[in-house]
Amino acid sequence: MLALTELEVEAEADPYTSVLVLNVDATKGSNCPKEYWLYNSDTVSGFHHVGFYSNVDNSSLALSSRENQARVNIYVERVYKVGEKPAEEAIVSYSYSKEVVKKLTDWGFIKEVEVVDPTLD
Repeated sequence: MLALTELEVEAEADPYTSVLVLNVDATKGSNCPKEYWLYNSDTVSGFHHVGFYSNVDNSSLALSSRENQARVNIYVERVYKVGEKPAEEAIVSYSYSKEVVKKLTDWGFIKEVEVVDPTLD
């Protein structure tokens, strides 16, 4: 914002974080919550936030899945401090994705996964 407004201040920039967002499209598990999002700080893979696009608005689902609601679109967020973001190969190799999918399956949130798409911001 300072750059856009061309203002100058005599202070250090605030620290920032990087967020790894993992989008998952799957068949809905028997224990899938109805909430829009949940926080969890107790996972082996380290994610802290699970959100449910399809619980907010089912237009994120394929037309064939909107009525019976047998599918779910989920996003999982993990925050990294400055300079601590994961290596690109860890994201590309899906090792993190596999851990997250296993946890979501263990919790009964999902069954069969169709799409897993990681994005690092």
